Order: sequence, then structure tokens, then C-alpha cells
Amino acid sequence: MSRSPNRKLAGFTLVELMIAICIIITVTALAAPAIGTARADARAARASQNLIRLGRRARAESIAYGRAHLLRYTTASSVGSQGRMMLYRGVTSTCNSNNWLAILASPTCGVANSMCVDELDLGDTQYNTTTHTVLLRSPAFAFVDICYQPNGNMLHREIATARFIDQNTVAGGFAFNITRAVDGVQDGVTRTVVFPLGGVPRLFR
Repeated sequence: MSRSPNRKLAGFTLVELMIAICIIITVTALAAPAIGTARADARAARASQNLIRLGRRARAESIAYGRAHLLRYTTASSVGSQGRMMLYRGVTSTCNSNNWLAILASPTCGVANSMCVDELDLGDTQYNTTTHTVLLRSPAFAFVDICYQPNGNMLHREIATARFIDQNTVAGGFAFNITRAVDGVQDGVTRTVVFPLGGVPRLFR
């Protein structure tokens, strides 16, 4: 049976296409804030995991290399005040026998002849957008050096030029909070990474 040559093919009209495009644009606009929040939360989660990784590396490599390793936390960062943790490898086995002033004189991580072997910089663009920022904060310190020795001891100091003191002077260990902010206002959950005395860092909540 032959088809009628005047039969019209089924398809979309221009009006139907415009309606479909308007629906897609509306749904995208409504979903955009939720997508931005989800991505920001993923960046905060990644920062927490990287902080744990950094602390575990400091402890493990102090034993592997037989040298003291220093974690330096400050509220500064390379581009702002989001917070920063840097890992330095010492040249001797004890925290107080290293000349940290000379070791820290080369603050760039990962380059040849630098004693800075790793870092977590929340000022980096991988953790921030124009509206969403991720912050690294300590409830107790604006600055602290945490030093791991090959014998398992963990010492600390709150002044860059002071001697490292025994871990027993700090009750329980050190806590660092990872928070998100939207246009400078804190948003979402706070993730707390704990550095227990003599133990491995872990996510508390």
C-alpha cells in the first residue's frame, strides 16, 4: 500500500521547542545553587582528607627517614587567610636539634633542594571560587608547629623561635576545623581533624 504524498511527518513545532528550552533553562537556574553547594562541600571534604594525609605522611616519614618532620600551621595562605599546613623534613632525628630557621628558609614545596616536601594551602584555587571558600582553622592556635620524631614522640611549640616541648603538655592532641563559607558567611557542616598524641590523624566528625 503506497503512502499518500501529502501526508505530513510528525515533529516538533517551533513553539514546542521554545517551551522545552525555557523549561531546561528554568530547571538549570533552580539547580545551580544546589550544584555549587555540593561542589563546595566536596572541596571541603577533599581538604579534610588531604590534611589527614599530610599528618600521616609526617608521622610515617619521620620513622622511614629517621629524621624529625615538622608540620607548620598558620592562618595565612599564599593568597589570603584561608589557612595553611606545610610539611618540612629535618636533617637530624630530634625536633630540638634541627636548625629549623635554615630549613624553613626555603618555603616553596616540591622543588629541588627544598626541605618543604608537602603542603595543604586552602588559599589554592582548587578549594575556592569567587563565592565559596574553604577555611582551615584551629580552635586553640593561630600558629603551631607539630614535630614528629622517629621514636614516635610528637612535640609542639606555639612560638616559632621557642624550643619544642613534650607532648604531655597538650591534653589529648590537636584539633583543626575545615569549614565552608559563602560570601564570607560560614555555611554547612564543620569537619574536625584530630591529631592525637602519638597517634595517626583522623576525622573526628
